[in-house]
Amino acid sequence: MQLDGLSLVVGLAVLNAMRGLGVVGGGLKWPNDVLVGGRKIAGILLELSGDPADVCHVVIGVGINVNMRSEGAIDQPWTSMRLETGVLVNRNDLVNGLNAQLDHYLRVHRQGGFQSFQQEWELAHLWQGEDVCLSAGAQSIEGRVLGVDSRGALRLLVDGVERQYSGGELSLRLRDDS
Repeated sequence: MQLDGLSLVVGLAVLNAMRGLGVVGGGLKWPNDVLVGGRKIAGILLELSGDPADVCHVVIGVGINVNMRSEGAIDQPWTSMRLETGVLVNRNDLVNGLNAQLDHYLRVHRQGGFQSFQQEWELAHLWQGEDVCLSAGAQSIEGRVLGVDSRGALRLLVDGVERQYSGGELSLRLRDDS
């Protein structure tokens, strides 16, 4: 299986599974979050073992705020499917819908790679065209989101030059002054 853009493809599957249960207004934040109204509703984490250039295994982790109603010790703006739809969500229905979406998206990704989803992903990307700050460890890069490339790397306009960023521990935030 190709690994390029895999977390982004999983994000599309999660977004569409939630839409199927009535969550509207949701979108994606590069590289692995699903947001509704600027608040996080889901996140994706990929865990790799082995050699990505040879034989490796991928565990796909998906966290979805399903029926949460009250704010606990969460350190960022959040929402849940229940808060967005106004109804108690049947988690079995969610898992069934998510499995169907993952089956479709992973099958197409295996055959054609992330480029098969590049346009769909960009249409769902909430921060398309926004001024952002990308943190990579101690380094901070400011730029405007141009989209993603055919491998799922973030395309930023930085000081008039397009640059691509992918992999590692990267964190993307809207710029305070945007």
